Amino acid sequence: MASSIPLLGSLDLVCAVGVSCRLPGEVMRPDALWDILGSEYQRASSSSLPHSREFASYKPGHSIPNHKGQWLGAAEPEAIDAFFGIRDTDAATLHPNTRLSLELTQEALESTGIPPSSLRGKNVAVIVGVSNADGRGMKRSQYTSSAPSASHHSWATSSDPSGIAGHISYLFDFCGISSTVSNVCDGGALAIHNGVLALQQGNADIAIICAIATHVAPSAFASSPDANGYPPVEGAVFFILKPLSAGRASGDAVLGIIRGIALRHYDSTRSLNTSSVEAHIEVAERAMLNANVDPHDIALVEVHDAEIPPSQSECLVGPPASKN
Repeated sequence: MASSIPLLGSLDLVCAVGVSCRLPGEVMRPDALWDILGSEYQRASSSSLPHSREFASYKPGHSIPNHKGQWLGAAEPEAIDAFFGIRDTDAATLHPNTRLSLELTQEALESTGIPPSSLRGKNVAVIVGVSNADGRGMKRSQYTSSAPSASHHSWATSSDPSGIAGHISYLFDFCGISSTVSNVCDGGALAIHNGVLALQQGNADIAIICAIATHVAPSAFASSPDANGYPPVEGAVFFILKPLSAGRASGDAVLGIIRGIALRHYDSTRSLNTSSVEAHIEVAERAMLNANVDPHDIALVEVHDAEIPPSQSECLVGPPASKN
């Protein structure tokens, strides 16, 4: 399945006018990321499993290893329940990443200078990219001691990933598209793709786009003293998107312009998650064509693929232009 957006011609470009984030290394705002980004980022952002996760409570009597990884930290944002008017009965089953998403939506809107209350009842889209099933369903076993708790009416909306976007739209009173995209590592890219389409097709005036990954249960991990590979990684980034013409007309600070997007599947490779260099090249070329960008004008290439080492990333767009 292939998809691309012709961002040139009669369609308005889309820009980011607000942003918020929570990233490993106690990064609480976007500019703080640059302070630790570089060769030492993994070490600076790596930490032990936060005690607040209470992994041991999922399997009483079992030893839970101290997973070293890129965790968001120990803070739990339960304090926002009252701020957003979440009822106590719903708060008991509310997924932690929903709380985090509400907090970051508020911060992203505040970063634009747009009062969230001014958007109530407006055509604001919410599209959330979720990267993983984090084992939250295991928590339900803690509610099986009584029938009313086990079948609590809010469990489905609180534990299913669709509830993240739904809670944002409901509690902020947004009336646009409300959607959660579960697409593993590229959930955020697909969320941006869908948000751009919503804005360009007139299905939204503003789009709140995010990607979030959390691990609130130990089910996703297997431990071995001989392990050598993937550590737990968490993070959340929210963007406020507008048509570029609308952003400029409102006097918004334009943080970045989305000039081209292209998506595709790898086709038939050795396995479902085996990548293809040819597919990478094709989709990169199509994205640059959509954006009307020359490969030699690109200064940064971010490659997310375990099977393509950084030394081979130049095959996607060629070496960058000299910056003398």
